[in-house]
Parts: sequence; C-alpha cells; structure tokens
Amino acid sequence: MRYLGIGCGARSQTLTGRGNRLRLMLAFAPINTRSLGLGCGMLAGISLASAMIFLLLTYRGGPLGPNLSILSNFFFGFSVSWRGALVSLLWSGIAGYATGWLFAFICNLVLVSYLLLIKTKPELQQYKAFVEHL
Repeated sequence: MRYLGIGCGARSQTLTGRGNRLRLMLAFAPINTRSLGLGCGMLAGISLASAMIFLLLTYRGGPLGPNLSILSNFFFGFSVSWRGALVSLLWSGIAGYATGWLFAFICNLVLVSYLLLIKTKPELQQYKAFVEHL
C-alpha cells in the first residue's frame, strides 16, 4: 500500500488532506457482495466435495459415511457416492455463495447506516437546540 501513501516513515507523516481522505475511503470501503459470495461458494463447494472424495478413497468396508448421508435432506440428489461428490460441489457452492453474499450485504448495510448516523447527528443537534428554544 506504499503507492497509496500509506506507508511507514517520513512520507506517511506528511500526508495532506487528500491522503487522510484516502485513508478514510479505505477504512469505510464497502465489501463487494459478488466477490465474497463467489469466494465463499468456491470454498464451501471444494471443501465438501474434497471431504466426500477423501471418504470414498479411504473407504475400507462397513457403513459408508452415515454422517454425510444426512446432507441428502438438504441437498436434492445427494448421496454418498462419486455422483454425490459432484452434487455436493454444486449445492454447497450455491449455499456458500448465498451465505457470503448475504454476509457482505448485511455488513454494507450496517456500514451505510453507521455513516448516515454520523453524518446526521450534528444536524439533529442543531434541530434539538432550535426546538428547545421554542
């Protein structure tokens, strides 16, 4: 981040008003909902599919993944099999995308609400003094 003027040393101490504004913009930057959704979706999809493939490769007899078979209640077409690994990749990717998108949306909503409150608080103080004067 040195190229943004946010580094160590004498250069960062001589920031102008523009540099401070840049710092504020970086501190209150909104989260990209699509990017976080894609990241969470890919992480969830690959993680569950990898767990399924690991289970299938290390299977030595007995019941095959009784705990993972519970996911068939949530993911349509899911089973503990090679086909189930592909289905789990799809469905958990969709669920991860929705979760990441919703998390980023809520964070952005809270941030906008907070900034609006900070901006309107001095105006409300002025009106309070006016109303008390009446």
